[in-house]
Formats: sequence, C-alpha cells, structure tokens
Amino acid sequence: MDDIFGQMIESYSGDDLNAVYYMSIDDSIKKTIKINGRSIEIMDGKPDNADCIVKMTSELLKKVWYEGYVPGMKEIFSGALKTNNPELLSRLFSSIKRG
Repeated sequence: MDDIFGQMIESYSGDDLNAVYYMSIDDSIKKTIKINGRSIEIMDGKPDNADCIVKMTSELLKKVWYEGYVPGMKEIFSGALKTNNPELLSRLFSSIKRG
C-alpha cells in the first residue's frame, strides 16, 4: 500500500482542489491526504476534519490504482467502498495519474 500512496504524491497533476481526505484501507491503514491546489501531502493517521471520508478494501484500491477501475454501485452495496462524498473521491482520482 505504501507504494500506491508514494505514487500518488509523485503523479499528482495539480488541480484547483482544496480538500482533506481520510482514507481507511481494510480498517488497518489510515491515511490523511491534504490537497491544496498544486500540492499534495499524505500522512499517517486520521485528521480532525475531513471533507471526504473513504473506506475501502486494499483489493479495491489496487484495482482502482493499477487497472484504472472505476468503482460503482456493486462496490458500495457489497461494502468494499464507503464514502460520504463521491464527487470529491472522483476528483481525487482524476487529479492523479494512476498506475
């Protein structure tokens, strides 16, 4: 998983996005992703406030990252993906060149 988060930093293309994301992967990996326009910062742990909360399985994150997979209702209904803000989640992945 650290490889994916490292690649997110390296491949961030910049955006007019200003947001804080909280990602929980398999309930064991917890990351804060802060995007402020042209910069991205990824830290361990949970932020005090997050604009977008994302809970997903490591299997799904790998599929999204390495295969360019776009999750849908199937993943939401199965519990593989949960988010409070699908639009911000989509913007995160569109601002990062994956895989």
